[in-house]
Formats: sequence, C-alpha cells, structure tokens
Amino acid sequence: MVTSVLTRPTLVLNRNWQPVGVATVARSLTLVANGRARIIDPDSYQLHSWSDWAKFVPAENDLFIQGVSFRRRVPEVIALTEYG
Repeated sequence: MVTSVLTRPTLVLNRNWQPVGVATVARSLTLVANGRARIIDPDSYQLHSWSDWAKFVPAENDLFIQGVSFRRRVPEVIALTEYG
C-alpha cells in the first residue's frame, strides 16, 4: 500500500522541546508556513524557518515533497514557537 508523504507523521515539540504530539507532514508544513512552528534539522538540531529549510537539497534517500520547480525535504520534527 502506498501512502502519501503528506500523511506521514511528524513529531511535534513545544517551545521547550518537550514532545506534545504528532501531526501529519501537511499540518506541520502549515504550522511552519504560518510562523507557528520551526523545523528541527535532525542532524544538527538547528531550527529552520520555511525559507531556511528551502535551501536544503534532499539527499538521495530523503523523503521529499515535489513541487513544479522544487523539491523540499520532509520535516521529521518541528518545534512550536508559542506553546510552552
């Protein structure tokens, strides 16, 4: 069975980096695009906005979202900016 990348789970952390739930990739990207969350790079643990994240090119084995003229890595973990 093939599932959409947008329905895969993303770990959601509060602003103190404590786990508060799981959201779909689609919901996570909406939170990031609205400035309510930042993407955490699983390799460096750095926080990234959507524009920062767009600069990363997906590696060969990374899950990605394909747009008309771009590919973006799928976030594995996001951190909320306001929820404590």
